[in-house]
Order: sequence, then structure tokens, then C-alpha cells
Amino acid sequence: MPLSAHYLRNEGPFTLQHAPEVSCYQCEFDTSCYDDSLFVRHGIEADPLLEHAVVKRKSEFLAGRYAAQQAIKRLGVEKTTVSIGKHRSPVWPNALIGSLTHTATQAICAIAQSTDYQSIGIDLEDWMPLTTANHIKADVIQFSEERILSEIPLSFEQSLTLFFSAKESLFKALYPQVGSYFEFHAAKIVKIDMASHVFFIELNQSLNRYLVKGDVFKGRFMLRAHTVFTSIFLAA
Repeated sequence: MPLSAHYLRNEGPFTLQHAPEVSCYQCEFDTSCYDDSLFVRHGIEADPLLEHAVVKRKSEFLAGRYAAQQAIKRLGVEKTTVSIGKHRSPVWPNALIGSLTHTATQAICAIAQSTDYQSIGIDLEDWMPLTTANHIKADVIQFSEERILSEIPLSFEQSLTLFFSAKESLFKALYPQVGSYFEFHAAKIVKIDMASHVFFIELNQSLNRYLVKGDVFKGRFMLRAHTVFTSIFLAA
């Protein structure tokens, strides 16, 4: 049996209790079993820009698009191709919105009807090591967030991973409206409720005429053994 047959594993749909109408799909993947033929096998279009990419990048792209393909199918939509737009962001089939995320071994996609949600942002992060957390702390959080971070009953590196992931989810949720990148310091975590697994994040600056300084967004998080998963859903 070819190695590529073992590329995908532990795959399947899952439901978010607070958003049951969102189609979510996750899969684990093994880059050591990756092969270019997997794109054809699963009916997924390869990004031409991936032609000369390293295997790791190709593998992550394929796993993400596979998760998207399966999530879209669960909504009963025939067109499952996810094109590539500005800044290499996903372009979803008509009347759908979604978000993709992956680590080096797992990919997740969340898809919904655009009549239900304006946009979705999800992010999955491996718990970062302490050395990494110390190195990027100043880029991720501001002084006003220090107290909240220190009060979370997690290690420093896990708390920072949670902050990092929450801000990544915000970026993904707002990017369709903003159309450009913005830094982590454009927003700040103002509250994290460990009991309900809810966080609130506030804009420090205006991003356009509709997304202005002081706007607050509600997100959710799930703590796992090796990862943290965050999400922000903006209602239509």
C-alpha cells in the first residue's frame, strides 16, 4: 500500500454547540506520507504557486482544502472548489463564507451560509514553547493585557498562545471587510472567561468606516491537550 494512503487520518465532522448551523470538519495529516497525486485523488485543485513549494507547504495546503471540501459537502453544496484571492486568502463558493486553519499535523475548516453569518474566523495553534512565547510576547500583547494574561490559570506560554490564537481568529473574521493586513496591536483582549470559554477583544484603532476603535467582538475557545482552538462568528 502506498504511503499516500496513510496521509489522512482521524478525520470527521464536528459541531460547535454555540453555532450548530456551521459545518465544521477536521482531519489529521502526515506530511511524511504526502504525494502530489493526492490532489487529483481527492479532486482538489492545486495552487499553481505551489509548484515549487516545499513539501510541508503543499501538504498543509492540501489538508486545509480537503477539510474545506468535506465541510462544504456537508451543507449539500455541489461546488466545493475554494479559489485563492488577494493575499492568498480563500475565496468561497457563492453564498458561503468560511475559515481555514491548520497546524503541522491537523487542519480544520468551518463553513456557513452567508445568510447566517457575515464572516467567520477560526484558528488552531499548538501550545507554543516558553522560548517562543518570551520571544514574541511584545509583538502579541500590550501592557494593558498583562494583567488579564497573568490572571489566567494557565502557564505563561499557554496564556500567550491563547491570546495569539484569539487575535488570529479576529484577523480572519475581519479580513473580508478590511481587505488588508493589520497587526496584533490593532486589538486587545479585554476579558477572558475560563468558565464559559469566552473571550472579548476590542479594536485599538479604526480599520475602516464600519470597524472603528472601541468595537468589541465576542469569541470562544477550546483548550485541548496539545492545542488551543479559537473562533469568532459575525452574524449576518
